Amino acid sequence: MASDVRVCCGYNKQEKLTKQALMELALNEQLRERQEMEKKLQKLAKQMDYLERAKREEAAPLIEATYQQRLVEEKILHEREQQVM
Repeated sequence: MASDVRVCCGYNKQEKLTKQALMELALNEQLRERQEMEKKLQKLAKQMDYLERAKREEAAPLIEATYQQRLVEEKILHEREQQVM
């Protein structure tokens, strides 16, 4: 059953690897690596989207509080200017 032993992506040990077969193996390996990298990149992009969303959700109340504080300050300033006139 030694002929059933497989190596290198489906080629038998006894099968002579031609230049074309080696090129196909290399191409298949590059394709597999590229697909793995694309999956990793998609996973990273999704994680970054989650983090960015969390950051925005956390920052929104702070921005609103700053805006409200500025409105109060401007109202006080406006009232002071009205009293001076």
